[in-house]
Amino acid sequence: MRAAVAANVTWAGVAGALNLRGGSAIATVKGHATRLGLDVSHVVPPRPAAAADLRPDMANLDRAGSMMAAAWFMLCGREVSWPLEPCRYDLLVQR
Repeated sequence: MRAAVAANVTWAGVAGALNLRGGSAIATVKGHATRLGLDVSHVVPPRPAAAADLRPDMANLDRAGSMMAAAWFMLCGREVSWPLEPCRYDLLVQR
């Protein structure tokens, strides 16, 4: 953590150096840096992402696949259900 913070100037860079992804990665590394008392004065705050800055990355497909499938079925007029607990299936589609 200490090396990742020292080597990067953005929170996204710190998270990437630690191989963390997802919506809470930046908040997680910021929280750990604060708890560890690391000097983060050189790390710039994240700027809000503009639509032009967004780029799909196939590395995220494993986490996005079920949501893409659900969206497709819903656009086709089908009802989609998600399991409340871990199950053998990702989603159910009304036929």
